[in-house]
Amino acid sequence: MPTYIELSEYAALVLIIYLIFIALRRIRQWQIDKLEYKREFSDTGVFEGQTITLTETIYNKTFLPMLFVDVEAFIHCKLRIDSISAGAPDDEMQYLVSRFQLMPYMKIKRTHTVNCIARGYYLLSNVCIFNLNRENPREAPAELFVYPMLNDFSAVPRPQNNLQGDCISLRRLLTDPFSITGIRDYQSGDPFNLINFKASARTGFGKLKVNQRDFSSSRIFKLYINFQTDINSNIQTVKYESLMEKALSDSATIIQSALESGHHVGFSANCYMINGDMYLKHNITAGAYYFEEMLKEMSMIRPRAGISFLSLVEFDLADGLKDSEVMIFTSYIDEVIDDEILKLEHNGNSVNIFLLRTDDDEALEGAQSPI
Repeated sequence: MPTYIELSEYAALVLIIYLIFIALRRIRQWQIDKLEYKREFSDTGVFEGQTITLTETIYNKTFLPMLFVDVEAFIHCKLRIDSISAGAPDDEMQYLVSRFQLMPYMKIKRTHTVNCIARGYYLLSNVCIFNLNRENPREAPAELFVYPMLNDFSAVPRPQNNLQGDCISLRRLLTDPFSITGIRDYQSGDPFNLINFKASARTGFGKLKVNQRDFSSSRIFKLYINFQTDINSNIQTVKYESLMEKALSDSATIIQSALESGHHVGFSANCYMINGDMYLKHNITAGAYYFEEMLKEMSMIRPRAGISFLSLVEFDLADGLKDSEVMIFTSYIDEVIDDEILKLEHNGNSVNIFLLRTDDDEALEGAQSPI
């Protein structure tokens, strides 16, 4: 039978072990609090179907090693990460865990290949670093714009006005030396007098920026996507979203070609936006510099009808839209749309309708001719 002294020794040993455990746990928590962690995408935006790199960076700022550091996060399944399974088809989020073994003052960078399989705006917010089943949430923001997929230009619907022979070149006349539409990266062959030295100095050594000139004459395009459907139609949600995504892809392809050719382009859609707005309206601009801005706005569209198409067009009519080539993507035409077309034409605009189809083999119908 153990004596009183032996029991006291056992109790002291248990107490010492407990105190060591508490000390180690607090040291571990102190280390986790000192950890630096961030993640970022290799670019702010990519087109649907492309791949991008997600980089995790973690830094142990303490003089003690840290083993089995698990950083856990949930990421949308539309950003498919090669290193993990995408989950079930109906799952919205996928689970990602990264385990690190850190020596004192060690920094580790780990990269993941991400396949962007759907257009959208994706914001990564928090991660969790675990310490003996205790969650330690940490802000680690990273955002990504996935733009609409660019289609083959030869298969994109285009305005029929050119059938009259009023356009003999994609690039209209000469650049205007007195009009600057933006700033872009230097490209081989750019003349010396286009270099913007102030902008180049701000970007760092070896990165030249040049002024983007406007063109002395160009065409004006205004694109509309009507997210409303006919009240008598019965388009399933999957089919509806497919049609709207096709319209967005065709619109992005047309906008890219028009801006690169020196034309002026505007875009509007009566859709919901992720910030709660019920329509998107991008004023008519020129210069390829604005293409990325328009793509980012298109990536934040939710495929749902917002305001009426009538209101969308009336905004531009009130702003004095005239002498433009209007392109309307819509799934139906009724008297309201016909009236808006007449108003647009009364202001000197030419109007082209591209009807969205529910047939899988013929998604869009419209005149085909070069921009």
